[in-house]
Amino acid sequence: MTPKFWYIFFLFWAAPCFMKAQEADIWAQAKEIDSLMYYSRFEEGEAQAERLLDFLLTKYPEKAYIDLTLQVALFKAGIYARRERRSEAAAVALWVTDQAQQHNLPEKEFRGCLIAAELYEQANLWDLCKAHLNRAYALHKRHKLDKFYSVYCIRVSSYYRFNQQRDSALYFAKEGLLFAEKYENYREQVDAYLLLAILYGQEKKEEESTKYALAAAGIFIARRDYDGAAAMYTILTNTYTQNKQYDKAMIYSDSALAASQTSPLQKESSALVWKARSVLFEALNKTDSALLCFKKYHAAHIENIKRQDIAQIKNISERYENDKKETELNSKNQQISFALALILVIATAGVFLIISNRKIRKQNKIIGAQVEELTRTIEQKQVLLSELQHRVKNNLQQVISILEIQKESVNFHSIEELIRSNQNRIHSMALLHKRLNVAESVNEVNLSQYIGELAELLRSSYEGQNKWVEISVDCNIKKISIEKALPIGLIVVELISNSLKHAFNKFQSGKIAISLHESTPMQKRAFHYSDSGKGFDFHKISEKGLGMEIVKGLMEQLDAQIFADDKGALGGFCLNFRF
Repeated sequence: MTPKFWYIFFLFWAAPCFMKAQEADIWAQAKEIDSLMYYSRFEEGEAQAERLLDFLLTKYPEKAYIDLTLQVALFKAGIYARRERRSEAAAVALWVTDQAQQHNLPEKEFRGCLIAAELYEQANLWDLCKAHLNRAYALHKRHKLDKFYSVYCIRVSSYYRFNQQRDSALYFAKEGLLFAEKYENYREQVDAYLLLAILYGQEKKEEESTKYALAAAGIFIARRDYDGAAAMYTILTNTYTQNKQYDKAMIYSDSALAASQTSPLQKESSALVWKARSVLFEALNKTDSALLCFKKYHAAHIENIKRQDIAQIKNISERYENDKKETELNSKNQQISFALALILVIATAGVFLIISNRKIRKQNKIIGAQVEELTRTIEQKQVLLSELQHRVKNNLQQVISILEIQKESVNFHSIEELIRSNQNRIHSMALLHKRLNVAESVNEVNLSQYIGELAELLRSSYEGQNKWVEISVDCNIKKISIEKALPIGLIVVELISNSLKHAFNKFQSGKIAISLHESTPMQKRAFHYSDSGKGFDFHKISEKGLGMEIVKGLMEQLDAQIFADDKGALGGFCLNFRF
């Protein structure tokens, strides 16, 4: 046979067979990525997805492979989302939706929209989330994408859950489970179990919640996703704790702790497990165990923050190194081009070389400026994190000091009142940290919002007394340091608690007024507190109660001076001081 015959044979038969074999091998690699994702091996899956996607974009950019390319890109976006690299995941998902729309691939566009919707939901961008859900639903109706309809149902159910529409959330969670079982979409099946466990738990339907949570936990354990299993057991712990079934709550809490400690990562689940155990021990009146678990929760939470910062620093460094390599590669290519041009025209090559060197210097300056900016940002985050750890440590020390002082007081009518008093003090510190804006500063807090929320929290904690007490807060001090805000909050806790417990014993209703204003004399601030109750002498030394002694000690911290001592406008107890 002649060489021409072999060429024709290869062109019409051997070449297509080779291309089909190559395509089958690529699909096999894509399925392997899917398997790695299923078993939560995200790091290996990410490396393989990036390698395969680069190969497809470089070697097979033609339209015939666009469907396969977008499938690998969807895997990559999903892995980024699971590894909390949300901005990168969003960029890939939006690229997939645009490419799929251009090449008329509705299934890929549908799935890209749903990944984007999930990321917008995590960022609380509800309008964008809803817009992408609507776009996905329109694609489903137009092209009958029933096979992936379970993904849409799960995302819509989650959207409604966060927007407090439980009936709609429950309906779509059930629909999602139905379609997931029909089309054997195992990921959506476990997501449906998770949603149903949470939603039934919120409705206090323990039997249904337990059934779905255990089903999800079983799948997670089979997939060796022990963090997911720990999260399921924690949901059950919280459900039974809220319903005061403490024996069952302890069983599932122990299971959650065991699963969390089995996980090689021990990321978010560890903090959630310790938080749930702290609440459970507190409900069981085991304050020492509750405090120990709360400390472990804080330690795990801080460790999560560190891990996220380290991951972000790593991503930034990798991105910088890639940019640097790309710049170096471009520089080498340009130099080769200039060398070839130099052979042809020496004068022209010289001009191009000068232009190239200028461009490289300009790029190096830009990169240097970016590196300096990134270094400053990282240092600022480290300072903020250190300061936040210091604040948490100091506040926990104050909690311990109050509990030590509490040992000396015996005037509590019941252990419930003792726990409530300490709960309110701890809540005031927790609320203070909630008001901090860590992105800007950990040293200042909005005092007006803090005191208003604290007053409402205290009033609701005493709602069972069948009395209506109106609490008004008038504060024109916007920003104040946390060193001042913490003792002020504790003073408010003690004064309001004292009024709610003792001032209105002979009344069916009452009023409490709190005022904080800038005071002109000596450029100090004025604190006014009064109630309409029976009143008492603030300066009289109490041998029974502890609250007023704590107030006096906190006033010393503020270097406060009492400037008026009368019954005030409401006719009951009144306390006025400047600080």
